[in-house]
Amino acid sequence: MLTEREWNSKGVEDRLAILYSINNEAEGRERARAIAKGAKPASVTESLGLIRWVMDPVRADKLRSVIERFIIASSSPQMEEFYARLKDVYAKGILVAKRDDFRNALLGFVICPEVLVNNVWEVTYEAFAAKVEELTGQKVLLTMPALTG
Repeated sequence: MLTEREWNSKGVEDRLAILYSINNEAEGRERARAIAKGAKPASVTESLGLIRWVMDPVRADKLRSVIERFIIASSSPQMEEFYARLKDVYAKGILVAKRDDFRNALLGFVICPEVLVNNVWEVTYEAFAAKVEELTGQKVLLTMPALTG
């Protein structure tokens, strides 16, 4: 998988090669879908239609002009940084040995299908904060020694 940093460091020819590779993969999936159905489908997926439109040789000069200037600006951290940040920011009150369990439970919440609302993947700040509070309470209780009186 190509990162934004890798894309930004590529020249025009390399970027074009990446786009052609994406196009070839999409066309291959479409052929496989047609074979599975036993005939050529009357319509293609919307994404393949858009890829074909962009990659049309009639637009080659425009595409080259755009990708020459196109960069991906992102402040998203790499995965290791992201995991560390999740633990540092949201798991401060949890024993270090339990922080990976906490992170995994939190990520499971974010990607679980129950957060689908009207067929849209959505996790509100309120829902996320409530889950952090719930998980923090669970992990802290599991790590506290029993009090004897």
